[in-house]
Amino acid sequence: DYIDTANAAIFERIVSLPEFITARTLFTYVSCAREPDTLRLIRFALDNGKKVYVPRIVGAGIMEATRIDGLGSLVPDRYGILSPGPGETVPPAMIDFSLIPCVCADVRGGRLGHGGGYYDRFFAAANLHEGAAAPNAAVLCYEALLSAELPAEAHDVRFGIVVTEKRTIRESDA
Repeated sequence: DYIDTANAAIFERIVSLPEFITARTLFTYVSCAREPDTLRLIRFALDNGKKVYVPRIVGAGIMEATRIDGLGSLVPDRYGILSPGPGETVPPAMIDFSLIPCVCADVRGGRLGHGGGYYDRFFAAANLHEGAAAPNAAVLCYEALLSAELPAEAHDVRFGIVVTEKRTIRESDA
């Protein structure tokens, strides 16, 4: 019940964000297991004329943002994660808004992922200056998994927005 209720609240928060409303291009993970649901967000974005890009693993620690036209074009990869085949790709600088997964996150936009460094490498291509958070990107995290602070290394990318079922935290709030 908690996950269903939290997912519904996170959906409402995301679709109400000015960054989401004005975005023409959306980059989002495809949720699995116990991650905040993005399948409903993907359908909503596509239904509202947004170009949707999702991760496609192309090498060790390397992913591309690959465009999809619907959830039906996704197939399980070797880890069981729904992924697109080859297709149109865009670099981070061409994405209007991004939704980022985490195992847990902190109020400053830091996150712990699954340890592959895919998102750090992908967003490092945006040439962020040291200490800056990736703009126009929101980490989706259940409130129960949100921390005041997480350990971070120099290569870890922070994100400008954290969305839980209870609140939206912006970098300027932290």
